[in-house]
Amino acid sequence: MNFLKSIFGRRVPDSERVMEQAIALSQQGDAVTAMTIIKECVREIQNACGDPSMKYAEALSHYATVAFATGDPVLGANQCLAAAESCPKNRDGNKARLTYLMNAGQFLAHSGNASQAIPILKDSLKERIDFYGDGHAGVACGQQVLAEAMLAEEQYEQGLQ
Repeated sequence: MNFLKSIFGRRVPDSERVMEQAIALSQQGDAVTAMTIIKECVREIQNACGDPSMKYAEALSHYATVAFATGDPVLGANQCLAAAESCPKNRDGNKARLTYLMNAGQFLAHSGNASQAIPILKDSLKERIDFYGDGHAGVACGQQVLAEAMLAEEQYEQGLQ
């Protein structure tokens, strides 16, 4: 796309910068262009960096943010899940994967699909405990998001545990 080439030339696009531009376009009422540039950015990063890769996973996460900002939290959740699957199998990749899974759950819960978010959040909470250890702030974040989704589904007793 000419827009990305005009900014980055032959370099791999900076997905965070493209995300910021896409959100600005969306706020100006141009959601179509916003989605077009972030999708093109993701495609270019996938072609340049491959899958799995941290840059590609990060680009998918930025796509998710733009989707959420343009009013499509379900697409945002799906892109977060794709980002989680695109993380390399190493410590940094596993840490990012846990964040992307939590974000997917949050996006689903905010879209009125808390029942779909709960299994994702439960599974990722188990992974968070294994990764960080019990009592870590990262575990507490996962617990909070899961509790909010459970409360949204009126699972009061489980949500408070």
